[in-house]
Amino acid sequence: MRIISFTATPNHDDVLLNWQTGDESNTDVFNIQRSTDGSTFNNIGKVAAMESVSHNYNYTDATPPAGPMLYYRLQETDIDGRSIYSDIAICNLPVSKEITLFPNPASNNITITGTGNYSYLKIFNLSGQQLNNYSINGESITVTVTALPSGVYIAELSNGTNTTQLRFLKR
Repeated sequence: MRIISFTATPNHDDVLLNWQTGDESNTDVFNIQRSTDGSTFNNIGKVAAMESVSHNYNYTDATPPAGPMLYYRLQETDIDGRSIYSDIAICNLPVSKEITLFPNPASNNITITGTGNYSYLKIFNLSGQQLNNYSINGESITVTVTALPSGVYIAELSNGTNTTQLRFLKR
């Protein structure tokens, strides 16, 4: 069995995987594997082999994790149970959507949109003291700022690798 080519391409919120094979005799299945660090891979799907002379395959990763880069590989497993791995295909994800914070100035709540590539929101005062910490799950987050005294604050978005800071005024 030969994997002639293997690519991973961002497509909106998905990643499209395409590969071409040569001589598939004895090939049973392709396990699709993904990694966020390039070394620890997890199975995310499988495609049955067509057992033909050559074939073009595709698979859509509909739930890729946020991050600037993802790594994919194929584990080709033969009918007799032996496996080989493809080269790694790297997918550079598009830069996150524009991040907005509103209203600014705020009285009761702030909403931040474009947070899909981030996991945490922290609120700091200008002295650098962390006042609140929130988990982000989705493209936006709304938090209550009613208890904060009037003043300028920093909303910090992070994902463990990247950090973005936004200033806002609490009335």
